[in-house]
Amino acid sequence: MSEYDAELDDLIARYLDLTDDGAVVDVDHFIADYPESLRQAFLEFVQLEDGLQRLNELGGIPQQRNGVEQTVGNYRLLRKISHGGMGIVYVGEDIESGDLVAIKLLRRAIRNEQTYRRRLERESRAIAALKHPHVVQPISSGIGAGATYFAMELIDGVSLDRVIQHWQKEAAQQDHETPPLGEQETVTTPITHADIGSCASFFGSNRLTKIAELLANIADALHVAHESGIVHRDVKPSNILIDVDGNIWLTDFGLASIGDDENDLTLTATGEVLGTPAYMSPEQATGQRSEIDRSSDIYSLGATLYELATLRRPYSGPREKIIQDLLSGRYKAPSKVQPEVPAELEAIISHAMELHRRDRYATAQDFAADLRRFATHARVHAPIRGPIYAALRWCVRNPRTTMLAVGGCVLIAMVAISVQTLNSWSLSRLNDELNITNERLIGVNRDLDASQERLKRELYAANLSSAFEAYNDRDLLSIKKQLQPYGPSQTDVARPLPQRLLEALTESPLSTVICQHEGPATQFVIAEDDSFILSAGHDGQVSQSTLDGKLLKTFKTGGKLDSLAIDPRSRTFVTGKNLPFGYNGVDCHSLEDGKVVHQGVKLWYGVEEVTVSPSGAWYAAAERYNDVVVFAKGGEVRARWNTCTRNESLEFIDDDRLLCIGELDDGPRSLYLWDLKTDEKKRIIENVYKFCVSRNADGEPVWVIGAGSDDVQMLHWESENCTPFLIDSASRIRCIDIRGEDFTAVAGCDDGTVYVWESIRDWTHPPAPDRVVKVSDQRITDVQLLPLVASPVDSKTAALPNTIPRVRFITSSEDGTVQLHSMPDRNPIVPPGLTAVYRVELDDPFRDPQRDHLVYLPYENGKLVCLDVETLDATTIYQHDELIYRGVCSGDRIYITSPRGVFDIDRSNGQASRHWEYSGSQSRSKAMLIVDDTLYILYSTQLVAIPLSGEGKPKVTKLSYHDGLLLAKSEKPEVRLLIYTYRALLELGTDGHINVRHLTESIKDGYMRVLYSQDREMLAIARNTDEIEVTYRSTGITRTLSGHRQGMTSLELIDNDTALMSVSADRTIRFWHLETERELGRLELGKHCPNHALYFPNQNAIVTTHSSGEVKVWRVAEQ
Repeated sequence: MSEYDAELDDLIARYLDLTDDGAVVDVDHFIADYPESLRQAFLEFVQLEDGLQRLNELGGIPQQRNGVEQTVGNYRLLRKISHGGMGIVYVGEDIESGDLVAIKLLRRAIRNEQTYRRRLERESRAIAALKHPHVVQPISSGIGAGATYFAMELIDGVSLDRVIQHWQKEAAQQDHETPPLGEQETVTTPITHADIGSCASFFGSNRLTKIAELLANIADALHVAHESGIVHRDVKPSNILIDVDGNIWLTDFGLASIGDDENDLTLTATGEVLGTPAYMSPEQATGQRSEIDRSSDIYSLGATLYELATLRRPYSGPREKIIQDLLSGRYKAPSKVQPEVPAELEAIISHAMELHRRDRYATAQDFAADLRRFATHARVHAPIRGPIYAALRWCVRNPRTTMLAVGGCVLIAMVAISVQTLNSWSLSRLNDELNITNERLIGVNRDLDASQERLKRELYAANLSSAFEAYNDRDLLSIKKQLQPYGPSQTDVARPLPQRLLEALTESPLSTVICQHEGPATQFVIAEDDSFILSAGHDGQVSQSTLDGKLLKTFKTGGKLDSLAIDPRSRTFVTGKNLPFGYNGVDCHSLEDGKVVHQGVKLWYGVEEVTVSPSGAWYAAAERYNDVVVFAKGGEVRARWNTCTRNESLEFIDDDRLLCIGELDDGPRSLYLWDLKTDEKKRIIENVYKFCVSRNADGEPVWVIGAGSDDVQMLHWESENCTPFLIDSASRIRCIDIRGEDFTAVAGCDDGTVYVWESIRDWTHPPAPDRVVKVSDQRITDVQLLPLVASPVDSKTAALPNTIPRVRFITSSEDGTVQLHSMPDRNPIVPPGLTAVYRVELDDPFRDPQRDHLVYLPYENGKLVCLDVETLDATTIYQHDELIYRGVCSGDRIYITSPRGVFDIDRSNGQASRHWEYSGSQSRSKAMLIVDDTLYILYSTQLVAIPLSGEGKPKVTKLSYHDGLLLAKSEKPEVRLLIYTYRALLELGTDGHINVRHLTESIKDGYMRVLYSQDREMLAIARNTDEIEVTYRSTGITRTLSGHRQGMTSLELIDNDTALMSVSADRTIRFWHLETERELGRLELGKHCPNHALYFPNQNAIVTTHSSGEVKVWRVAEQ
């Protein structure tokens, strides 16, 4: 879950807690302090009539139907206690004993995520290992009703974050300010239903003393956990409970580390930090796994104590600002926030929240002891932050200024001493001491600079990795947020290839405003000849415009318009007006002056959709959650169906058949074909609420595409075959369109994004969307595709030919705009000249060392194709009568292997001038290399050497170790060639003998791929362990890159050999920063993942190839 989703989830959870308990919430005031994007998303949720239904579906338990109780395992679920980002906590009842317990269930949306299941299992294991009177005890865990659950002791209390909110409200009322929430206490304990005030009353009038007493018990619990090898790693007020008897409890060990467990759930595989930034320690924020220990819990408990004492968090603001302040130790002293905080308590808080681990309490037990000293008015051990201490701390944190100040002071002292004593020996000694001091301060300053640079690199790597995760999840908002600080306008430093690739993949379309409505624009229709567009909105206005944005006419109809249709035969358009009082009319208007020429039906509920039959004889209108009505122009009703659902889509197949959304027999909301003659209703696609029909030139349906909240289904009309597929959308799909002739589709979402599928070849196995583009900050209400146009050569990333079609579509949105969008050039793109050889097996591509824009593609149908990466021209330069296995280029000559040996091809004319045959050539060659005018060909069991000058014959040498893999030049003068096999590294000496240089210890250490840098300084080896080892020859340093789950198929050095690109059978392309051994990001490509990836820096492009024959060119943003 992204941070944005977590904030929205928390906001909705707090709102539902209030409304479920009957509180009257001022929504505007409730969300006033949140960002605009969160406020808009929350308001949309509140306005949705089916919002509660949707939220309930997010939980781990389905809705009750017909009064049937819901159970998991041996427990009956009674009611919800709280909502969270990972799951929902219920009050449960043991079916056998009747005992009440707390049941934690994973949310439905993440129940299949292994990470979250592991977190729940980890929490169960962690607290099962602890026996402490202030730790919530486990009861059982397992899987029931398809949901992972964890049963634990039910505490009749509330969390400390609720107590803090209660105190904040009391403080606001005393200051005559508006309370932050509703007018009454809304949160109660789960058993006795006591309110927050009852629990908060145990703190008494001397609140700070009681806080110290209670948190000392939590510190004791943490100490017991630490001594058991458990680090909590998520200590914060919401994970600490106080019950109706005044006891305090530590809970939620979902992020805990247990002993030497290497499965770190506070970090993703790429180092992305999980947790709440306002309470995490500096070492947690930087992702330093080795440094996260018991002192991190001490810091978090100190941050919790800070908030309890001041009613303010120590850090606030955007995530980036919180982390920057956290890493520099910049927080306001508690007494500056709340003057009533005593110096002794401030000293305890500051000591626990020291920037460096070594400066904090050594153990949580020491922390607890100091809290109890404060509570009993004894002298605390934490240093009091007086002026002298503050001055010393200031010196440590400001070494440059301190160095100058110390230097100035020492200089003044030196002058005074020299004047008074004229003693040169004393002056010399003071100079020596000054030099030593200066050297130390310079060293401190150097260390601080290095630490800051390291932290910047770590933060950048984490943000870039998060951006790739967001791209894989099609979360465009998070991508923009993560990359914004590192864009071209923000830095002069060269941006690495992974970032530039992500920028190109998320390039925004060229958008033109066609018209602007006052209030939401809800629907539009395009004339059949594309001569104009009609759009409607809640301003009661229908605008007629050209596609290039010229306003032709404006028709004022009155009421809010949510539906619009056009009848080109009678030059009329149909609207469904939604009025604040009375009936809502469906009327037919003239395209000349907008006047009503026919009055249709009058409907009581809001009109969501209207449509016209192909002949123009019949109209249909759909009410919100009520009827679909078919009627004639004069209003005579032909048919009526109470659909019991939202009716956002209607379309006539012909005059007697209508497609519409409905529910029958308590079934799911589905798309039905309604025969108006017989009244038969045939369900054709389930679980959709928006659809579109693609027709052929004769107007007959070919495809129907339907959208659910986050999935799409394709129905072939004639065969009735339906293909569902998920797109894992970050927001609800609101509208959809398809153009069947080239299999292009678009879907608009509530967050203003549009998903784009470009020329999909096989709808029976539909892929994820090719593009996700952001076109509005508010909900997309309608979307339609336009015919393809040629792409102009205006790309910001690569010069592509202007013969490639460009996708165009129009959207309307709730910000009132109707816009035409022209998509950037497809990325990636299949070069036009290679579509004919698609699905012909392709072996390893090879480069032209003298022409950096060319790559050669050896196909197994005998074609050798040269691809120009700059122009995308693909030319067949040689046609062989048998398979082509592999090739190598040298000047104007190309050497290829086939079952009949090696052929020498003239690159200029494509003619084979020489041919060598030898035994074993029928096998597939594994590698080719030219060294000292000799061509070497490696096979699984032999090495072949062919002199290229003279009339020398091929020499075949059998290998003592089979499974040949790679050939490489040697840095040793006495060794001509390095031969890598699966298990061994062999050397071919200048004397012609092959010797064993290295033999791997086991199969798992075997070689998968090997790559040398051009200067031979760096060697990258992909092992059978799914790890990559990078060794530097001059220093002997070896770095290990871990993350792939299956073997590598390709390695490529990028960014001046500072980074690596790898392709794996786990269907990902990953990017690695070699110095930090961090993964910069990964592309999850599913079954379409290539076997090889080659980077062309001068062309700002990556070429990927698949063994099936598919070749793609990925554009990369320029520096």
